[in-house]
Amino acid sequence: MLFTPVLAQARHTLGFTLLECLFTVGILALVASAARVGVGEVLAHRRVDLQVWQIRRALELTRSTARAQQRVWTLCLADDRSRCVLEGATRLLIFLDADLSRQHNVGEPIVRDLNVDEHRLSIRLFASRRRYVRFAATGDALESGNFLVFWGDKKNTYQRQVVFYRSGRIRLSAALDVDNAYFNRCQKTA
Repeated sequence: MLFTPVLAQARHTLGFTLLECLFTVGILALVASAARVGVGEVLAHRRVDLQVWQIRRALELTRSTARAQQRVWTLCLADDRSRCVLEGATRLLIFLDADLSRQHNVGEPIVRDLNVDEHRLSIRLFASRRRYVRFAATGDALESGNFLVFWGDKKNTYQRQVVFYRSGRIRLSAALDVDNAYFNRCQKTA
C-alpha cells in the first residue's frame, strides 16, 4: 500500500491530458494565423517600398543620362508592346525619343527596360494626363507629377509616391494612409 499513492502521483505528472493538448494546439493555431496575416502585410509593404525605390532610381538614371549625353531622354510606364500607357504597365522604359513621338519606336535606343509587373502592384503616373516623363539636357524635368504605387484591397491599403519636380528634384513620400474612397478611385482610374 505504501507504493500505490506514489505510482498514482507519478502517473498524473508524467504527461498532459487530451484536453490540455487540444487547448494548446488551438492557441498555437490562433497565434500562427495572426502572425501569417501580419507577415503578409509586412511583405506587401516591402514590395511597395522596393517598387518606389526602383522608380526613383529609374528617374535618377533618366536625368543623369540626359545630362551626360546633352539630349532629352524619356521615361514611361509601358505595356508588353513597348507602348507608353497610363494603366496596365508591365515595364518601365528609359529611351531616347528621337522622332519626338512620345512613344518608344523600333530603333530608338533604350537605356533600361525594367519589369514592374513582378510584384503585382498597381502603379499610376500622374503627370497632367501624360504617359511619360522627359528630362532635358540640363537635368530639369519637362513635366512634373508623381508615380503612385499602391497595394491593397477594400480593407487594407498601402501607398507611396515618387514625386518629381520640374527642377529635376525627386523625392519619396512617406507611407500614405488613405481612406477606402481614395483607393477605390485609384482602382477605377488605374
